Amino acid sequence: VVPLQATAEELHALALVQGRLLAAPAAEAEAAADLVGDVLRHPLLRQAQRAGTCLREVPVSIVRDGVLIDGQADLAFEDASGWIVIDFK
Repeated sequence: VVPLQATAEELHALALVQGRLLAAPAAEAEAAADLVGDVLRHPLLRQAQRAGTCLREVPVSIVRDGVLIDGQADLAFEDASGWIVIDFK
């Protein structure tokens, strides 16, 4: 639910709402907002923010050596060299 260009204020507001939904303490929600802010400042996420095509929670499939590999990518975006696929762990 977090926009890639979210401000710190937007992150904290979203974290408080999500925290309430999960019955998390306010301090935990604030810490989550700070962490998400750090992630959004990562160079790859900055690159995704500038990308013309950016997909989130997108299904991906590929056949390698006759085996179908199927899943869901957290983030995929296209740049001059092709598609960059990110799966957060």
